[in-house]
Amino acid sequence: MSVATIEEHTLLVRPLGPQSVVLDLGANRGVFSAAMVERFGCTCHAVEANPSVAAAIPDAPRITAYPASCPPTASTTQAP
Repeated sequence: MSVATIEEHTLLVRPLGPQSVVLDLGANRGVFSAAMVERFGCTCHAVEANPSVAAAIPDAPRITAYPASCPPTASTTQAP
């Protein structure tokens, strides 16, 4: 089993590759998403509740930034 730590996140790396889709919830400035794209060539969806922080997520072909929160219910909430 191949395990790696990337930006303080520990994950199994074997199944990750260009076909993978990663959800980065609480993405902050997208450093983890950028590292995942660089290392594995995957697609990342970076979700950050603070719109001014989400604006700092890199504008990259395989990273999509969402200035939104992930509440503990079935609905989604747009950040103000």
